[in-house]
Amino acid sequence: TNLLGSHFAYHLDLSNVGCKCNAAGYFIDMPGPAAGDGGDWYCDANFVNNQWCPEYDTLESNKYTIAGTLHTCDGGDGQWYSCDRGGCQNNAFKVDPNMICPESRCTINTQKEFLISHNQNYGYANIWMQQDDREANFMICADGGYADRMAESYESGMVFGASLWGGDGINMDWLDGMTGCSGPCNLASSSVSFRDFEIWS
Repeated sequence: TNLLGSHFAYHLDLSNVGCKCNAAGYFIDMPGPAAGDGGDWYCDANFVNNQWCPEYDTLESNKYTIAGTLHTCDGGDGQWYSCDRGGCQNNAFKVDPNMICPESRCTINTQKEFLISHNQNYGYANIWMQQDDREANFMICADGGYADRMAESYESGMVFGASLWGGDGINMDWLDGMTGCSGPCNLASSSVSFRDFEIWS
């Protein structure tokens, strides 16, 4: 998918994704340079499948907050190495503690489904959300130069993936620790819904 200058949008339901769980949506600069250990040409910025490639975490979330992260890598043209695992990240709760939560007082009440869009180009990446007549948005990365480097992967096309993860021994404080919610994640009873994917120009 060519993401440069476009909006990647869908409806999202986080109502059954509790504290310390992570409903994630992300784009990776697949295929990797080889089939890799898994035989599926998968790669990402954390060296999964023993292959590096840029990763755009459009969504890392549960019903208490949403974060987004850009991960750039050294190299190019499908030959990547030494990726930035920490990346350039922002979190909705840090921007506005009342932006998103499982209560009606927040702009986005995660007890109900809402529309979300990811818009990215050279210099920026943005998360925008709408529920009924309320809207909220925030920039993922405050470093324009870093966002420029990430944008080099958008136009050539990236592959979307999604996951729901968490559980015993996995520390999700980086995602939701600042919200004051308590875990642990009960992954077996958790679920997330992504529906009606669209690309807006």
